[in-house]
Parts: sequence; C-alpha cells; structure tokens
Amino acid sequence: MRRKGFAHTIVIVGIIAFLLAIGAGITIASFAINKSNPKPSPTPTAIVTNTPSSLQAGDFGQETIPADWVSYTNSKYKYTLKYPPDLELCELHKQEDGYSNYTRCGNNIYVEGQEGLGESIELSNQKESFSELDDETVNKILNEEGLFKVGVTVITDETISASEYANNLKNNKSLKDTMIKEITVNGVVGYEATIPYYYSSDNYFDHPNQKIIVKVRQNRTESPKMGEQLSTFSKILSTFQFLD
Repeated sequence: MRRKGFAHTIVIVGIIAFLLAIGAGITIASFAINKSNPKPSPTPTAIVTNTPSSLQAGDFGQETIPADWVSYTNSKYKYTLKYPPDLELCELHKQEDGYSNYTRCGNNIYVEGQEGLGESIELSNQKESFSELDDETVNKILNEEGLFKVGVTVITDETISASEYANNLKNNKSLKDTMIKEITVNGVVGYEATIPYYYSSDNYFDHPNQKIIVKVRQNRTESPKMGEQLSTFSKILSTFQFLD
C-alpha cells in the first residue's frame, strides 16, 4: 500500500514538474521574441506654442486684371488704382464754404469738386440709398448681394508712420485683437490690420514723396458673394500704386 501511494505521489510530482518546465519554456521564448522585436516606444505629443508675430510678409501684384477695369488717378495725393466697372466711385472733397455743394453717391453724401483731387474716395456695389428703398428690397440686397465697399483715405498726420498707425489700433480696447501683417504692393511696404470678428481690413502705406499715410480699406457684409468680393478687393489692392 505504501509503495503504491509513493508511486502515485511520484507521478503527480512528475506531472507538476512537466507543467512547470513547459511554463518556463513559454516565458523564455516570449522574452526572446520581445527582445528581438521590441515594441516601439510611444512618441511623446509635441506641445506647440503659437507665438504671435506682429509683422508677417505678404505680397500683392500678381493678379490678372480684366481689360475693362476703370483707372482712377488722384493728382493731388499722387496715387492710382483700377476697379471693376460695376462699382460706383465717389470722391469726397473739402471746401471752405462748409461743404455746401454736395451730391448723393450710394449710401453717402459727397461734396462735389474737381475730379482727381478728393481727400478720399469710395467704391461701392450699392448705387442707391437704402433710405429710398423699401425693407423687402434692402433685405434682398443684403442677403443676395451683400454690401461691398472699398475706400481710400488720406491721413495727414506727419508725426506717425503707417506701421505705428496700424499697431496703435491695438491700444483701443475694442480693437485689441487686431492682427497686423506686413504686405508689399507693387514694391511698397504696407501694413494690413484685420480684426477677426469684422468683415473688413485696413491697409496703411507711407507715401514715398509726401508726409501722409494712405489707407485702403475694404468692408463687406455676410453674403454668398463674400469670397468673390474678397477676391475683387485683392485685385483692386494689387493695382494700387504711388506716382512720382
């Protein structure tokens, strides 16, 4: 009886030893495989810090301008540009008689004067005053066409440069998010000021021969034609040049 029980015990021990041997073999094999084919270490996620740049380069002047575009030249402040024939151009003139001679141009009233001597001009796709239109027509214009205006204004402040003027916009609390970008238009460096939540941008240039700043602005309202209007403005700006 004792021999039989002893033999039984030996069998059980042998089975356990066999199983342990198999387990050890599997462990060793697994270690060898992992060593020969190591798992790639996880790539750490890069943390990108956006450092705002006050001036970034951009270029205008490579646009193709349609042959039917109209040329405008301001002989007083020595600049020129071209614009589409479907936009109406108005000039604002200063007069000593208190702006008595005026004419309506689109949504604005402009003082009449000698052509090409305006202190500012405006190009607009809206040739009628909204005050003369019914609400249904106005809403249709806003929803389908949108308002699109391009203005050129002369700033006669001799104490400040175009760069300083553009960057000073950030000092205004409501304009603190203004983004300033350096641009080049036909060889002249300018500064584009864009406010993220406005559909407009201002472009400031130092006149090379006069102590003035010339501001070229575009305004538009939200409409299906916003992209087309922005492209039109880019083309208009690309034709802007100072004269000798």
